[in-house]
Amino acid sequence: MIIFEYTEDINVDTAHISDELSDILYFDIETTGLSAKRSDLYLIGCSYFSDSAFRTQLIFNDNGTSEPEMLSHFEQILKNHKILVSYNGDTFDIPYLLKKMEQFDVDTTLDNIQSVDIYRTTRKYKKLLRLDSAKQFDIEHLIDFQRNTFISGGDLISAYKHYLSSHDESLLDDMLTHNHDDIRGLISISEFVNIPHIPDDFQIDDISDTIDSITYNCSIPKLPCRITESLNGILVNACDTHMHVVVPKTRDTEMKYFFKDYKNYYYLPMEHMAIHKSMAAYVDDAHKEKATKDNAFTTKTGSFIPCPPGFHGEIFYDTDLKGNRFLSDSTELHEKCEQSHAYILAVLNKLF
Repeated sequence: MIIFEYTEDINVDTAHISDELSDILYFDIETTGLSAKRSDLYLIGCSYFSDSAFRTQLIFNDNGTSEPEMLSHFEQILKNHKILVSYNGDTFDIPYLLKKMEQFDVDTTLDNIQSVDIYRTTRKYKKLLRLDSAKQFDIEHLIDFQRNTFISGGDLISAYKHYLSSHDESLLDDMLTHNHDDIRGLISISEFVNIPHIPDDFQIDDISDTIDSITYNCSIPKLPCRITESLNGILVNACDTHMHVVVPKTRDTEMKYFFKDYKNYYYLPMEHMAIHKSMAAYVDDAHKEKATKDNAFTTKTGSFIPCPPGFHGEIFYDTDLKGNRFLSDSTELHEKCEQSHAYILAVLNKLF
């Protein structure tokens, strides 16, 4: 076993992983196959924060027989941390190491430590991030992370097997560089775990108003890259710790409000509206008919804004019940209050 050590100067917001950066251990492994029983573990890369920098160790199986020693060394590092961060580690890296530790009778805390698998977050937001694939390399590309080299996993397996017989330093350099890049990249994409926390943690800082739109300027958990998306004409533009939500107004327009208890209403064809049965008692039978859910409405002309899914309030429609949903442009939606917060929350819950 040979241990190679590095120092990383990487600045990331890990508040949604742990309040204490020193609690976190980042890790990634390199193997000659997918099955722990039928393949070899040849590299364990790990990194933790200490003395104002990340300290990285690459634990290398230099002779093909160092797996027990590697696992024991990794366990000594592991037990000093509370949270293990990986990329697809829940599915592959952790089960693989557990099998290896069982195989070599190495006592471990690996099965009890809290795991944060960044892939579990990024795979949910492929569409939002405009990605076809959520491999670590694809996520790194979003933040312009620069790898020192790119070598496929298959080529690395061949390189390791060749290294055991040749001890070619260039092959060793390729394996170390790849695993080191994985660790540096893993640390650098930590802030992607902040995305699911945006709906819970956003705060409206101020609201600006024009004739055509309302803009909500918000503070959010730190994002690693810009996210832009639209929902029913509502534009969300989020970057770093700031988010702007621009809500368009539909002005001087007639909208329909449909009564849910339509059985208590009558429809007046000539007026093209419905009235409550208590009022309909004074209308001639020839000029009224029992309302249905499709015509039990009244109309309102004014300024309206799109209604996001899940928002509860007085909903207006531009055509029928299958049409676009709107809210009356009320005073509360222009102020920092419970109503405006609930409005933005509904938008974010749909997007995130």
